[in-house]
Amino acid sequence: MESACESIDGYPQKTDLKFNIVENWQFRFAAECVAEVTSRTLTAEAPSYATILELDRKVREFPLPDGISNSDDFGASFTRCVLEHVKETGSLFNLRCARRVS
Repeated sequence: MESACESIDGYPQKTDLKFNIVENWQFRFAAECVAEVTSRTLTAEAPSYATILELDRKVREFPLPDGISNSDDFGASFTRCVLEHVKETGSLFNLRCARRVS
């Protein structure tokens, strides 16, 4: 019988709540933003500028997880910085595709 902290495949599960919040956010961001940016910009024809702006707004407005706030905790601040960087990278990729439009 497996323990409460072990998954079906035998790997230990992360029990840290902050880790789970960040992991869930990363999955949601990839599924809701990155996948759409990729599918709508990596096409045979360049997307319209309106499409680029729409996708950019979607990436920029995607909320960071509530469990990570601006605080004096170095770990929380660093995690927030990393997630902001992930969003900015997605936005830059999207805007790079705008160069194909012009």
